Order: sequence, then structure tokens, then C-alpha cells
Amino acid sequence: MNVPNFFIVGAPKCGTTALSEYLRDHPNVFMSRPKEPHFFADDLPGTRYVITLPDYQKLFASRAPQHTRVGEASVWYLYSSNAIQRIRDFNRDARLIVMLRNPLDLIPSLHGHMLFAFNEDCGDLADAWELQDLRRRGENLPAKCFEQRLLQYAEIGRLGAQVNRLLGVFPYRQVHFVLFDDWTFDPEREYRSVLKFLDLPEDGRSQFPKVNVQKQHRFPLLGSLLLRPPKPARAMWRKLRSLTGPGISTPIEYLIRVNAKTAPPTQVTGDMKRLMITSFEHDIVQLGELIDRNLSHWVDEP
Repeated sequence: MNVPNFFIVGAPKCGTTALSEYLRDHPNVFMSRPKEPHFFADDLPGTRYVITLPDYQKLFASRAPQHTRVGEASVWYLYSSNAIQRIRDFNRDARLIVMLRNPLDLIPSLHGHMLFAFNEDCGDLADAWELQDLRRRGENLPAKCFEQRLLQYAEIGRLGAQVNRLLGVFPYRQVHFVLFDDWTFDPEREYRSVLKFLDLPEDGRSQFPKVNVQKQHRFPLLGSLLLRPPKPARAMWRKLRSLTGPGISTPIEYLIRVNAKTAPPTQVTGDMKRLMITSFEHDIVQLGELIDRNLSHWVDEP
């Protein structure tokens, strides 16, 4: 079996972590650790956990015969310019799950996540939005920025263009779309729909706790050391991981979770919302046509 044989390809802040964790508990599913290897997104090098095919395949080495579905959930594959084609070249029969959200909600949430990950240092979304052109040219980048393309909020929010590119590579029958609105309203129904798409039996799951809510660091300096350590420490860590395998990351992941606390939702001004509506409204129409859903309410004025 050519594995992985299914991918949750994005988008970020759309429920992908929750879905991947629910699937991880299914007896017939094996999910990679880490959740987001981003191997196929070679145009977004700062997101990649592994860069060689042998190292990528090691992430799935412990799958068992009962695991008929083997997957991973790299949220930047949808945004990547070439990851979807690389997945198709790797496994043309793969099935893709795409989780989508109103970009007027996605982008503020993503901005908060970028702050948490130290890829962003501008605390005001409107100011970060204004910096996009400069940052595209490599200017005004945060000191600890690991991938500057993740600061192009307008591009990231144009999900219609990204889905259009995906459907130019994979046939519709191999793609399953989940809207964040539907996911939050009735996660059990949407989860069962995913199982059906993957030809998996129902596993009796009835609890769907929230996963990966917006966070901030209790101690920012500790968070910075854990997530963006100095270059010598990163080199040593990569060497250790190559010798011991990805399991060595577990203690670090635990410390990151302990140091995190729930953050209040990002507040968006009326001017910022209107700016995003202008940026996204035509793309939202395209997305609705591609997935055969009326999304006009996404850009309704309050």
C-alpha cells in the first residue's frame, strides 16, 4: 500500500487539529506524528519537519495491518504552490480532506497563531496587513520569522483560488470539503461524513472536545526558547532527532502545552473587516461555486 493514502491539506485554523486527533483514535487509522510534517510543501521550507523521502516514510513506519487509512495533516499544503501536485505524483489515488472557513474569521485567528509561533511580531492585525508588501520583498520581517510567506494574509485567505488549483490536479471524487461552520455546528455529522469518504466504519465517537483553541504564552521567553531556540540549539536538536527519531519531541511538546494558556479572540475593527471584505469577496464567490455552496453570508455587513 502506498502510504500515506489520505491527507488533510488545510486550511489553517479551520479545525484540522481536532479532526486529525479524532481520526487518530479510530482503530483503522494511523496518523503521523508530528501532525504536520509538510514534506510536500518544498516551496515553504520553514514549515517542513522532514525534507527527505526516507525520513518522511519513517513517520509511518509503526503503522499496523489494521490501519487501512494512513494519513497526515499539513495545513499549508492547500496554500503551497506545488504541494498538491507533489502529492498527486507520490500517490495519485490519495484522498484529500479540505477544511474551509470564512477568511474574515480565519485571518484574525491565524494572526494570533503567528504571534504565538513567533513568526509574527506585529500585535495589531491592521498594521500587519499593511506590512504585507514590504514583507513580500523581505523587509520588516520579525526577528524569529521562520517562513515569510505565512505573513501574506491576503493570499492565505483566498481559499477559492487555492481550491481551484487543487481541483485542477485531483478529481473532485477524491476530495472532501468540510466547512468550519458545519464542523462547529454538528461535529458528529461532519465526522461521520469524513469516515464515509475514507471508507471507514463508524467508531462510536460521541464526544468532540475543542482542540487547538487560540493560545498565548504564560512565559513568552520560555515559549521563545521552546519554539524558536538559537541556531546552535536547533542544530543539536536536529542531530538528536536524526539519531532517536521523532519521539524525542514529546517532552518539548508537553512543555509548550503547559506554557500555553487560552487567549481572547482577536478583535477586528469595522475598517479592518471592510478591508478584508474588499479583498476576499470575489474569491468567496468563486469558492462557493467550486464547492456548490452559497457563501454570500460570509461577507454580509454587520
